[in-house]
Amino acid sequence: MDGKENPAFDIETPPLEPVFTIEDSKGEYLNGNNFNNGGQLNQLDESAQQKPKKKIKIPKSVVDTWTRVRRVLTNKRVAHMLIVLYFTGALIYWFAINTSARQWIICQDEGLLLVLLFFYLIYVICYFGHYVGKISMLIRPIYRLSIKTIGPLMTKILIYGLQVGALTAYLIWDIWDDFSRWRSIIGVFKNLFVLWLFSSYKRKIKIEVPLRSLLLQFYICLIMLRIPFVNDFITCITSKFTAFLNFSKGGGSMVFGEELANSVFAFLVMPVILFLSFVVAILNHLNILPRFISSLGRALLWVLGTQSEVEAFTSASSIFLGQTESPILIQHYLPKMTRSEIFTVMVSGLSTIAGSVMAAYIQFGISAVHMITASIMSSIGAIGLCKLFMPDTEPSETKEMELKKDNKEKVNVFDITSSSASNAFEIIKSIVACLIIWLSVIPFANSVIETFFYLLTGISGVTFEYLLGLLFTPFAYLMGADWADSQKVGKLVGIKIVINEFVAYTELKDLEGIISERSMTVATYALCGFSNFGALATLVSTLKVMAPSKTKDFTKNAYWALLVANVVCDMTACIAGALTP
Repeated sequence: MDGKENPAFDIETPPLEPVFTIEDSKGEYLNGNNFNNGGQLNQLDESAQQKPKKKIKIPKSVVDTWTRVRRVLTNKRVAHMLIVLYFTGALIYWFAINTSARQWIICQDEGLLLVLLFFYLIYVICYFGHYVGKISMLIRPIYRLSIKTIGPLMTKILIYGLQVGALTAYLIWDIWDDFSRWRSIIGVFKNLFVLWLFSSYKRKIKIEVPLRSLLLQFYICLIMLRIPFVNDFITCITSKFTAFLNFSKGGGSMVFGEELANSVFAFLVMPVILFLSFVVAILNHLNILPRFISSLGRALLWVLGTQSEVEAFTSASSIFLGQTESPILIQHYLPKMTRSEIFTVMVSGLSTIAGSVMAAYIQFGISAVHMITASIMSSIGAIGLCKLFMPDTEPSETKEMELKKDNKEKVNVFDITSSSASNAFEIIKSIVACLIIWLSVIPFANSVIETFFYLLTGISGVTFEYLLGLLFTPFAYLMGADWADSQKVGKLVGIKIVINEFVAYTELKDLEGIISERSMTVATYALCGFSNFGALATLVSTLKVMAPSKTKDFTKNAYWALLVANVVCDMTACIAGALTP
């Protein structure tokens, strides 16, 4: 054989066909050629046929009964009925059965019961807000009669003239011999003049909205700071709110230890922000906070006379939410909003602070009464000053809004916990990072500037903070701060704008006892806002993602929004300075 293959012997033999084929329980095939004789075919057939699991059938009567019980337990009417029964029983006990002498302390015994009852009534009013709006029908006949009698122009002059005249007479009587408070009044007119001067649409300005906003700011500040009962009521609320925030110390002490949780700044603030963010997320999930904000926005729309319910809603939500959180509630309206309405949304977010961050400031000693008052006043002032700087020149497409609950919203408490924790950690990371960076950069900048000026002029002691103080001293003085403290307050205002308000409030806490109480109050109002470059960048980037078609409006108006937001905070401080003895 020569080793070559012979085609004669190259015969393909077909494979043997199996006698039978069986599929085992694992899905593999067994054929008759290699089947184990020890096994039995019947056993393989029985194991291959899996018996179906028996399902437990619940009787239909039980399912129907449980459905009815669940509907009753989750029915809002039943919940309201139980709450009314509770308050009825408590009122009967404190005012009929309990015969002890009453001192009527607002935060104790029956006083605390009345506070809780007040908040429940507020919730009911918000729940039935669309019916409350019909109360204005009682005023309309009088207004229409006045228009028919003396005309629309004279009617408005009469209404606003009486209010301005009464407020002017009260201010003259109240601050006649106090020049520092007159300076604050001058500061109010200074802010109005600056925004009017920079406005591009002076002929389009409708003076009614800024005037209503200014009057409402004065009224709120008077009510919250000068009426003793209301001041005690706000003090009670803030004390209970502080006590509520102190519950976060339990978790902080458990995780970080008692010493770290009460001494280290980051470990003191972190549990508070996490705890409050979770509570806000729960209130959002239950649709309590959006309903309350919506009712507050409708009230602002009616009182201030703006043309868009969406911008009024955003301004109201900025009291509780941050500059990037409140636009989320109206993100599907952003592409339809006009340039003026978008500008109002941006300024509202920059001129106020979020509730979670406010809680952190309250936790390390800033006055809760002043911070809450400042946030409410700034949210109202933002609308009026925006309409003075950039009035409405286009017809609005967002006159009415409807809150739409997202179907992808978290559906249980565990999902809410994880989502709120992730959002809170973003805030915490931003705060801690800014503090570490800027508290390191400022001493470096101070060293460089001081060395530069000393080598150039031989003058020592010139620092970055000193220059900021010089730049903003006139503004602090017109807010109502004492002249001896104006440079220190001006420095804090500059730090808020260049760095952020957290660093400014940290330094303000260190000035307690060094500057006067009046200067401390004015600074608290002036610093209450996210109006800094870092927050502006965050806001613009967030809005661009929500409404890409409006990117040009966001970027073009960014620095003007920062300017107006700082003027809003300045205006709030001026009004507080004028009404603070």
